[in-house]
Amino acid sequence: MRKDNSMVVRRGQPVLFTARLNRDFDEEKDVIKLDLRYGNSPSLTDGSHIIVSKVESQTSYEWGLEFLSVDGGNVQMALHSPANAFIGRYKCAIYLQTGEEHCLDEEPDLIFICNPWNETDETFMHNSSSLDEYVLNEHGAIWRGTTQYSSPCMWNFGQFEEDILDVALHLIGNDPRVKGKKGLQKTRDPVWLSRILSAGANSSEGGVLTGNWSGDYDGGVSPVTWSGSVKILQQYWETKSDVKFGQCWVFSGVMTTLLRTIGIPARSVTNFASAHDTDNTMTIDDFVDEKNNEVKGLSS
Repeated sequence: MRKDNSMVVRRGQPVLFTARLNRDFDEEKDVIKLDLRYGNSPSLTDGSHIIVSKVESQTSYEWGLEFLSVDGGNVQMALHSPANAFIGRYKCAIYLQTGEEHCLDEEPDLIFICNPWNETDETFMHNSSSLDEYVLNEHGAIWRGTTQYSSPCMWNFGQFEEDILDVALHLIGNDPRVKGKKGLQKTRDPVWLSRILSAGANSSEGGVLTGNWSGDYDGGVSPVTWSGSVKILQQYWETKSDVKFGQCWVFSGVMTTLLRTIGIPARSVTNFASAHDTDNTMTIDDFVDEKNNEVKGLSS
């Protein structure tokens, strides 16, 4: 549970809970369902409004409510979710019907994230040690330097710290690519989520961090000041404005944190000599003469 009483759960994994009624549950007459609403305009047609009903047998490909035990007015159940459920916050309510009477009781929100432990989730990883490193580990090293000399910079990824998940969900929800019925489907897909968060990490896309390679860091701090993602993301969440300044390894650390907090396995990768596609051909071209000597002025 979080400070707003919402609960973070991994999709495709049963969520156990107990519905407590003010009277005994009648298995012959009473009907219990869960009402889940995702996004600003939930709709039954696009799958963002889900009525979860009782099921006898369950697969990981569908929503279902499994009744485990009944003890008077206490009904223990398991909520099953598909391994491709939308990633993000769902408004949750319990629906109870007896004959013609029915009521809807609002409950804390559920936040679904990716589940790399589930073999039907696209983020699945077989190796438990890789899961420990790329999902659960909050600390690591980021390499920085030059082609001649590089060294590790210890980094606090802090993907489970306060506000970090909120930032990731905010960036996903604000991305124009997830608007509308077709765009909504992108929030199921870890590839699209990665692209959205990659854009959201950069203030040039209306996101978190402003890059600066000038050596003049007036109005912010030098990129070498940072030793982790947490302060950067918490500052962004508090101020709702871009954080100044970062360079390549800082973007890498922040991006790794954003991916891990929503359950996508990730590691920080940096490089020391970049080739830039200057003419939009999607190729990097070297020009040489008949003696294999570089033609000056053409290669860049």
